[in-house]
Amino acid sequence: QAHFGLGLVLGALGVGAASNDELRRLLADVPWEKTMRAAAQEMKVVPLLALTALLKAFAGGPPDVFVSVGVLAAGGAAIAAAALVVLPLVSGLGPSGRAPRTAAAVGAFGHALLALAAFPAGDVGVQLTCAWALARAAAAAQAGVALQRALALGVGPLSETLADLELVATGLAPVAGGLALLDAHVWGPGGVTILPIQPAIYCGALLALVLLARLGLGAYMVGGSELDFYFKVDAAGGKQLEPARFAAAALVCGSFGLAVARVVAGTFRIEVSTGGFAIEWTEQLTAAAAKLAVLIAGAFVAEVACGGSAACGDDDEEGATGAEGDVPINGLDMSGAPGAVARSKGAAGSLPTFRYGKALLAPAHTVLLGLVAMRMVSSQGAEPGGGEGLSIGDIVRAPFQLGFAFTGGAVFLQVITLLIYTATKAAPAPAAAADPPFDVTGTLCWRPVGASAKKVASAVRCITLVMLLGGLALGCLGLGPFRFIVGGAAAATVWYSLAPVEARSTAAAVTAAGAGAMFSSLGDFLESRRQAQEEAAARRAAAMAKALEAESAPAKQGSGAGSAVKAGAKGPAKAAGTPDKKDGAKRRHR
Repeated sequence: QAHFGLGLVLGALGVGAASNDELRRLLADVPWEKTMRAAAQEMKVVPLLALTALLKAFAGGPPDVFVSVGVLAAGGAAIAAAALVVLPLVSGLGPSGRAPRTAAAVGAFGHALLALAAFPAGDVGVQLTCAWALARAAAAAQAGVALQRALALGVGPLSETLADLELVATGLAPVAGGLALLDAHVWGPGGVTILPIQPAIYCGALLALVLLARLGLGAYMVGGSELDFYFKVDAAGGKQLEPARFAAAALVCGSFGLAVARVVAGTFRIEVSTGGFAIEWTEQLTAAAAKLAVLIAGAFVAEVACGGSAACGDDDEEGATGAEGDVPINGLDMSGAPGAVARSKGAAGSLPTFRYGKALLAPAHTVLLGLVAMRMVSSQGAEPGGGEGLSIGDIVRAPFQLGFAFTGGAVFLQVITLLIYTATKAAPAPAAAADPPFDVTGTLCWRPVGASAKKVASAVRCITLVMLLGGLALGCLGLGPFRFIVGGAAAATVWYSLAPVEARSTAAAVTAAGAGAMFSSLGDFLESRRQAQEEAAARRAAAMAKALEAESAPAKQGSGAGSAVKAGAKGPAKAAGTPDKKDGAKRRHR
């Protein structure tokens, strides 16, 4: 909830500053985006902690002290580290060196407990066993990195090895673990026959290759991705390790594809008849998680198939990895995060489309785990659409249980919009293409040519933002409204009490401007709806008047024709009688 809440605040501030002039003016001199993204980087371990807790909860059994205390310590340390990043912005105080080291020490302790936790007891299946082993390996890497930060050790071979292992493990473990949880939920505990298609095995093999290359050959990773990187040995390239690296990455992608196909096969059912075909799914949350997993796996496959880091082994190391402090890619500052997209210094043109898509899908790994968690929470009651009939409680709970599904739909819209934008903006020379105009949420700010196209693009953008931010809010409330509301209110109260007078006035002005903009937008929407209803009523009244006029027109024409007939009947008689009188007069005259 804290992880999603931070993203919700970042997205709300970004959308508000982009659409409201008053908010943009108030936040012009405040480095809010850089600070919030730095805080999000401190919480990048949250998906790994959520995976560990979900694996333990799904396996059942008695509570494990190591898991409980480890998740609490590591999660609390991540939240504290994020708070320490935001503290200078709120309070105006300078950064403190002792508090972050203390938080890192607590985080190292928590991750060490998770790495030493025992495997779940009982018949949990091959899926959860492999995922648990990968989660423990990732926790060990996180413990080493946190311990290095706590002891303030300098850069060296050990620290670089831990950083490489952390990058690969933290980026792959949530996806592999989420697929394992979905597979175990759909098919139940599996045996050794499905062992060859478990992604956690090949992710572990890639970790072993990284460790072997570092310790055995002195090679280090160059590249900002879990799969698309290459090894380098001092000044010489590590070309001899490239086949092994590519094979391991291809096996990881293949296992992702097979695991997703297995989940989809157990979730969706196609019925074909003479009248057509129908696609059915067992549960809405599981179906949404399966579709999101298809998108994530497709991004990994596209990265390995089209990636070029390994082909750039002769490039400068700093240019390939991206240096610290690189400017954000139109709001997508993913440097240092799992699946990062680092813009090379002095690189000409834009990045490949699949890299933008990978950056858009980086937060979707946590959304996948959120869907799995919501499925486990909703299993305690009735899931929407899962029974014969719906009660009032089901109808009330449905929007909150489906919140993360709405967020997954927004991610789909973001990727589809990016593909359409790339197809329409394709240039003969890729280096001449410009970066897609993303906002802070990763949604395109696209204004195509043509009035109709602009209306469609604006409508798609509004729908995407509502589904993205609204889905996050509903999903967080669905996981536990009391914790989310009370925790957010407590954090806001603490920040407000620590802030100086100037910061409090700025915060109050931003809140007032945001609330005013929201109510103004709501008022504008209601006014537009009222005007549309009035125009529709006027059109209906005009149509009814025209219909009545059309109905009365034949009656008038009929009465006019009758009068003409009567006049015509009298006319000939009179005309016939006139010659007789004239003839009689003539006869008398004669």
